[in-house]
Amino acid sequence: MKNEMNRSEKIIAIKRVLETYPTAFEGKAEALAAKDSFVAIANELMQKINQLVKPARAGYIMRIVNRRAYNQLLSRLVNISLLMAHRMDDAVMISTLKGFGTNFEKSSISYCLAVGSYVLELFDMHEESLLQLGAAADDRANLQVSIDALTQANSEASAAAEARRLLNSEIVALIKQCNALMRNELDRFVRYNASSYPSLAQSYLRIRRVKRKRGINLPTTSDISGQVLDSLTNEPIPGATITLVEHAYAEQTDNDGQFELDELEAGSFTLSCHAEGYLVPPPAHIVLTERDSVIYNFSLQRAENTAA
Repeated sequence: MKNEMNRSEKIIAIKRVLETYPTAFEGKAEALAAKDSFVAIANELMQKINQLVKPARAGYIMRIVNRRAYNQLLSRLVNISLLMAHRMDDAVMISTLKGFGTNFEKSSISYCLAVGSYVLELFDMHEESLLQLGAAADDRANLQVSIDALTQANSEASAAAEARRLLNSEIVALIKQCNALMRNELDRFVRYNASSYPSLAQSYLRIRRVKRKRGINLPTTSDISGQVLDSLTNEPIPGATITLVEHAYAEQTDNDGQFELDELEAGSFTLSCHAEGYLVPPPAHIVLTERDSVIYNFSLQRAENTAA
């Protein structure tokens, strides 16, 4: 999100400059149409940026809280169910329950919910035996409530993440439209009219000047942006390292797992991704055309889940 914010701030500043000098566009229908298009897109961009900066962690926090409570209850009930299986000398049940294990922190939510459904079935079939072994009378009801709560929290968090990714994609598309209008029309108009409207040209071009990254010498035509996500939880991974192999240049994802590599010339590029505690995914091979903007997302698998 940081990169989108920085680029959007420049676009909003350009919009204000253009609106400050309406006389420069009087009697010039095509130039006025280009300016009005830019202002309309910039206004839409402002609205979407305002949506993007709203906190998005509440849904993730609720999912984490519900999952922690669910896993603790599930672990207890798997243990007592395994005790019952041994007392019944049921080899199939023993094998199934042992296969689940009792540490669900490293398992996917869908897997944990499936285990919960199996335990519910055991309660429905053998509730009296479980109660005689020490299960609480409300264990079955509590498990059902916990399953429902986690299912809802997971659904809401996933929907929020998807909506945020969609919003980010829309913002990137709007930024691309604004950049195209500036490159192809407004830049040329302002420079042509610089002698007649020097204040407009000075203010506009000062904002338009691209500040290159220190120590990096990359042409200013195209960009690659995206997000790094946990493959199990679908949550963003902040601090992941994205490397542009051809230029030996790396940057880290922001708090929303977002990254952007700009000032790239047309050609073939290789992106690698690394985050502590995750497997290294296959590199991404991306071909950029002139004035291109490509979105590529990485989905990382946790290192401890390789066996699964």
